[in-house]
Amino acid sequence: MYPRIYCAPDEGAAAGGAASAAGTAPAEKTYTQADIDRMMGQRLASKEKELAAVKAEVESSKAKLAEFDSLTTRLQALEDEKLSAAEKARKDAERAAKAIADREAALAKERDEWRGKAETAERRRVEANVSREVGDALAAAKALPGVLKHAIPAFRSEVEIDTDEDGRITAVRFDGVARKDLADAAGAWLTANPHFQQHPGGGSGAHRPNGGPGKGARLPDDADPAAMLAAGLAEPIRQ
Repeated sequence: MYPRIYCAPDEGAAAGGAASAAGTAPAEKTYTQADIDRMMGQRLASKEKELAAVKAEVESSKAKLAEFDSLTTRLQALEDEKLSAAEKARKDAERAAKAIADREAALAKERDEWRGKAETAERRRVEANVSREVGDALAAAKALPGVLKHAIPAFRSEVEIDTDEDGRITAVRFDGVARKDLADAAGAWLTANPHFQQHPGGGSGAHRPNGGPGKGARLPDDADPAAMLAAGLAEPIRQ
């Protein structure tokens, strides 16, 4: 037995109104199985259509999501590449800076070494020039030629000599007294150290009782003043 189907209240409103006006009730509408199958088919078709639309939307969303994931992955890869490039650039810059610093340090060390060598060479040059001038002054003041090489360092150990930046002698002091020049200092120093000085006149050539040379004895040109003093000759001379 088929179910009985009733129309909605608004269906057949015109007919119902007319029937109501006539004073009779509307007739009930019944549906056959074919009508029910048709309506169910239409409803199913509508639902299937809606479901298909939903599935299409889901697939579209999935595609968009996959594209978004791909773009996100690519963006992250680009970010990583950018960071890697920045890190590489930073490390390259650090290596370059270290290389420059090492090179500057090596150049500074080399410069200091050459500067030290130049200063040492300059000091030696000045010392050599001063010693040469001292030797000339002592020779002019009649120092013994044979002991001049010993007289020069002895003179320089007792006489203060100032020089300018070019190595020229600017001041000379002996026994705390400023001397007019190097020649004046040489004369005063030889007076204080007569064993380095020549004396005019001759001597008898006599010998001391112990066999050592006496005053006035003729001495060799290469006589060593230290040896002469050790021998007891307080004032060696030569003709």
